[in-house]
Amino acid sequence: MRSIFKLNTERPRVRSNVIVLVCVMSFAFLGLTQGVAKEAAKNHVITIENMTFTPSTVQIQSGDQLTFKNADLVPHTATSKQGQAFDSGIIKPGDSWTVTPHGNATIEFACTFHPTMTGKVTFVTRP
Repeated sequence: MRSIFKLNTERPRVRSNVIVLVCVMSFAFLGLTQGVAKEAAKNHVITIENMTFTPSTVQIQSGDQLTFKNADLVPHTATSKQGQAFDSGIIKPGDSWTVTPHGNATIEFACTFHPTMTGKVTFVTRP
């Protein structure tokens, strides 16, 4: 017995082209958002050791973070010299402190316990 229903195995070309286009656009969008994520804020680590900040000068962009890690044997602070940009309070040996400084000028900082320990944060604009 012959069936009166015919199975259509052909796909319309327009529909398959739209599906391919949507897939390509999705992958492109994901690539763009990952590219934006790569340009997201960074965390710059400043190590406190041997009575110095290393590195002593850091260039950051707006939104970046600074983490001060105390790898020294004594407590220290990371305190901005002008205004109240940031003040870590006491950072005990082995501890760290993170801040997101705001501004567009250079911020000089020092350890309040050891004023000869100094550093500088300079803001740069994102390309």
